[in-house]
Amino acid sequence: MSALIKGLSKNKQSESIRLGRFWMVVLFTLTLVFSIVYNLPASWLISQPSVQQQIPKQWLMDAVQGSVWEGEMAIATQIKNKPSAVLNLGVLQWDVDSLPLLKGMLSSQQQWSLAENSQIDFHIERDLLSADTPLLLSGVQGSIDIAQLIQRLSSAGLGTLTATGQMIATGVDMALDPLTFWPQKVSGQFELRSLSTLGMIFPTLTAIPSMEAQTILLSLSAQESGWQLKGRIGIRANHTYDITLSVKGESAQKMPDWAQLMVQKTPTLA
Repeated sequence: MSALIKGLSKNKQSESIRLGRFWMVVLFTLTLVFSIVYNLPASWLISQPSVQQQIPKQWLMDAVQGSVWEGEMAIATQIKNKPSAVLNLGVLQWDVDSLPLLKGMLSSQQQWSLAENSQIDFHIERDLLSADTPLLLSGVQGSIDIAQLIQRLSSAGLGTLTATGQMIATGVDMALDPLTFWPQKVSGQFELRSLSTLGMIFPTLTAIPSMEAQTILLSLSAQESGWQLKGRIGIRANHTYDITLSVKGESAQKMPDWAQLMVQKTPTLA
């Protein structure tokens, strides 16, 4: 009887050892897989044909660093009808939240840096299980230095005016087409501050965005003592646009100097 008990005890110990080794192998394998996935290079992912097919051909991505979870890359775009012209758009950084991926959702905090004083922060979200689901951008905020933006446009061979100032984005939300990245919905507010060009300084200009069919509409407004500006800019998907502005003053003497650049309807309306 004693020998039988000892034999059972040894069998249990052997089974316990085998079970312990099994779970050590499982733990090691899971750790290895997690480590590989967590450190998967972003450059490898972007180079995959299936990913390349989802990136519009005019977008150029270079100097990709970091992992698929956290990293950065330089971005640029080719100018339509100018194949040799490339617009340098600076650096895009990302930090992906892994938990929403369990539900098939991409959720990531992004930061776009055009230059040292030009930076926009935003959050993106996309349903990975549906190819038709729009790309959502929320909480877009930050500022772009107009002089730095003009310098990039000029380097790409686009005609520009010399100007300084800041473009401020506050609480902007957008839904983008997953293939063209053109907005389907947009809301929030933009401001143009301290704009100086053609020897004149302009007041703070507020722009409220909205969509009408495939056209981005910006409702413009500005006001100072003695005059008021209202207007609208329409930007179409083919990159053409139209601008309508009007300035009304309480008197001819109170009309702003830059109103002389506009068509004068009356002494108090341009």
